[in-house]
Amino acid sequence: MELRKKVKEDIKEMADEKYRNFQSGLCPGTENIMGVRIPHLREYAKKMNKEYTLKQILEEVEDEYYEETMLKGISIGLNKKEDIDKILKYIEQFVPKIDNWAVCDVFCVGLKITSKNKEKVWNFIQKYLKSEKEFEIRFGLVMILGYYIEDEYLKKDFEIFDSITSEKYYVKMAKAWAISIALIKYYDQTLDYLKNTNMDKWTYNKAIQKAIESYRITEENKKVECDIALVPVGGTYTMNFKEAAELVNEIKPKIAVPTHYGSVVGKKEDAINFIKLLSAEIEGKILMK
Repeated sequence: MELRKKVKEDIKEMADEKYRNFQSGLCPGTENIMGVRIPHLREYAKKMNKEYTLKQILEEVEDEYYEETMLKGISIGLNKKEDIDKILKYIEQFVPKIDNWAVCDVFCVGLKITSKNKEKVWNFIQKYLKSEKEFEIRFGLVMILGYYIEDEYLKKDFEIFDSITSEKYYVKMAKAWAISIALIKYYDQTLDYLKNTNMDKWTYNKAIQKAIESYRITEENKKVECDIALVPVGGTYTMNFKEAAELVNEIKPKIAVPTHYGSVVGKKEDAINFIKLLSAEIEGKILMK
């Protein structure tokens, strides 16, 4: 059986309708998700990379399904036979295929070869950070947050964050995520940066929110000033409404907005109960209906 047909049939066999609906909700606008869980797809990619060359997988597997594109991205990261220059060529060919955050982020996580080729990959990603395309910029930012939030690159990271002014949602989310990682790892330096940056308030507040959610910042460090706090209250993977209210009352933003409830996890009542526990000087707003 030819490779492209085999992959399609295998994906259909691994597909889970319930997971397809869940993942489609996380990737709005992506209509070609079959519903294969990422751990299963990674195991499948490992098997395929033993049976076929990377060149065969990249050239013969199509992009009809989200999982086919994901499979090719994972396969690039798994390859240990090609040298860094060849891998960078494969990455260059793959990046234009990225059209959602999930493919982008899973692809970046798999590029472990970056750790042994820091400077070469750093130079390689610069063109994407200067791009005007949403997921090319996100690719560059996720590579930074995954491999370059460290002493040698921190100053350059901050300069790049300030240079990116795209209003695209997934760019701003990636930038906030990267800044939150910097805040966790280099609190004092990142706080100085945040005091002097001209970035938009949405990204600024989102970065602080993500850092707070991490549980890796000390209680003292969580007292970062912000105008608006978007706080998860669902209690699964995040704080529950009582913990969230306690934290918000300590931070004292002007406005507090509950998130992460009433859909996949948490109940609608969690948002109402969160609002009830806020201090009188904090305005609570429920945006999710």
